[in-house]
Amino acid sequence: MRRIGCSVLILLNGSLTFSQVNPKVPSQMDFGGIHLKITEVAQMEIQKDVDALRASPKYFNIKVDRMNLYFPIIERIFKEERIPDEFKFLTIQESALISDAVSSANAVGFWQFKEAAGKEVGLRIDHNVDERLNIVAASRGAAKYLKRMNFYFNNWIYACLAYNTGPGGAKKHVDQAEFGVKRMTIDKNTFWYVKKFFAHYIAFRDEVGKPHSEGLSLIEYEDGANKSLKQIASKLKADEDLVFQYNKWLKHGDVPTEKVYTVIVPFKSKKGMVIASKKEEAPKEEPIVEIYSDIKPSDTQSSNILVKINNIKAIVAREDDNAESLAKNGGIEIRHLTRFNDLKDSDKIQSGGVYYLRSKKNKSRVYYHTVQAGETMWSISQKYGIKQKQLAKKNRMAAKDKPEPGRIMWLRKRRPGDRPVELDKKDVEIDEPIDTELVKPERKIEAVNPEPEKNFTIEQIPDEFTLNGSSDKTIPVTQTSNKDIVTNHLVLKSQTLYMISRMYGVTVGDIKKWNALTSNDLRPGQYLQLRNPNIVETINPSIREETTVLFHEVAEGETLYAIGRKYNVSVQELIEINLIAKTDSLAIGQKLQLERGDDPTFKERSPKEPSLHTVVAGDTMYNIGKRYNLTVRELMELNNKVDINLALGEKLKVSR
Repeated sequence: MRRIGCSVLILLNGSLTFSQVNPKVPSQMDFGGIHLKITEVAQMEIQKDVDALRASPKYFNIKVDRMNLYFPIIERIFKEERIPDEFKFLTIQESALISDAVSSANAVGFWQFKEAAGKEVGLRIDHNVDERLNIVAASRGAAKYLKRMNFYFNNWIYACLAYNTGPGGAKKHVDQAEFGVKRMTIDKNTFWYVKKFFAHYIAFRDEVGKPHSEGLSLIEYEDGANKSLKQIASKLKADEDLVFQYNKWLKHGDVPTEKVYTVIVPFKSKKGMVIASKKEEAPKEEPIVEIYSDIKPSDTQSSNILVKINNIKAIVAREDDNAESLAKNGGIEIRHLTRFNDLKDSDKIQSGGVYYLRSKKNKSRVYYHTVQAGETMWSISQKYGIKQKQLAKKNRMAAKDKPEPGRIMWLRKRRPGDRPVELDKKDVEIDEPIDTELVKPERKIEAVNPEPEKNFTIEQIPDEFTLNGSSDKTIPVTQTSNKDIVTNHLVLKSQTLYMISRMYGVTVGDIKKWNALTSNDLRPGQYLQLRNPNIVETINPSIREETTVLFHEVAEGETLYAIGRKYNVSVQELIEINLIAKTDSLAIGQKLQLERGDDPTFKERSPKEPSLHTVVAGDTMYNIGKRYNLTVRELMELNNKVDINLALGEKLKVSR
């Protein structure tokens, strides 16, 4: 008879790694803002799985090692997406964090997506790329899926259930009375997948957060476009075999260029850590963070990781670093480190913080930043490699001022004096950052996402997963006559009148008139009645080919960023559609095209003179040519260039 709860001792690489009594399943716990009561029968079921997961110290420690390697990436993504942190343990249940795991149902990757569901959450899956095997892309996709399920059920436990069954399957096992509740009971009738998840959470939660046993750290590298994995490994002086092992998502060729793909680069170091390099559009853009490969650790006798932000050399602080050790390991004097980083003698060095080895710059490569709770002028200036005084000056503030959460900070240009301060509260992490080292694993997790304004009924929840509301089962259609089709559109979270108007090829004014709306505000779960005698009769009019090209007339004080936000179009899309440069100023009354497509009435889009492209940081002849459908040779001939070198601000002809 096997004894439960005994101590197990094993040595791994000479160190004691597994010496614990199996954790006991509690009778009560909190998850996703819900207080759970676990019955005795359910406790016994979950305990049986906990003991089984910990029965083999060897395989248990292998999984823990993978968690300690990958969890920092998943934790960051889930925090950004506002997903309960505990959901990271779901990937152990799904794939044991094996990137190319394949189930009997042909679900693939870290988060076990089938092809259709993977594509629905935005993953590229073809013969060259399978992002289900990319920890960053797949985790972002899993977060989207879980958020959509919680949007339907308003219950993170049911969202977990639906991750296994889909929304249609979950409807058989949920109780509508528990949509939006704060208390639930887990009993013998609770769906098996949910109880299995709690077993994984309880079995592993006290073991994570330690360095990898072999000292591996994962770097998220996002400057790999047009490079092979071999070239990336060589540039970063990383182990080529390991780079290939951790990037099985790239099946053939070079890293594609149509969007940013994250290449995972493993390094061996004393402390496990992750440096993120995110590229997003304003105001959510992040500073470009690169590994500084020109400096080897042997050059400075330092085990610190060296990076570049805003093209400035910087060093990442370890737990035991102080100003003196950072200056020494960075090869500069302590007085220079203090001046370069706007530090005072009383300031403490923050573990994991980035400290510059050269003077910060007067402006950032990024245009805007939305202030998050807990951020200061100094922390923002460090994040983007911009001098603190210059950051304050650009925003007409004092360096000692505390920026309000939600405030949009200007990082590249100075905010005009007649331009009011902009606030964007919805993009702000509401809670203050949690010091995870001071919080016990069994802490109560409050609701992460705002509750939907209106709970769905079971009948309203679609049978299939959808993010865009285009499923036939989410858009009931009622035919009134051959000349007039009435469509009842179910408003989903984050949808705007403009987005819906584009789906159906009608105007915002029409939708407001048909539904007697006095404002542009919509609420999730609301139905909108849509009529259009010109819509071709179809089961799902949202998939009709769009032919309408819409425009915006620029008003006084408007910017590309403000116009883009108004119509849910990115700044980059506006630039590309209208053939304008980021540095161009807008004229009052100027017409901007809001979506791709040609329209004979839009004369401004076809200038008489050859269109010009102004070279900005990061431009190459190749990516400029690709943007305008030209080869490098054609671009060189158009501009009488004898080489591919470019200068910032240089204007290139991009049409004949």
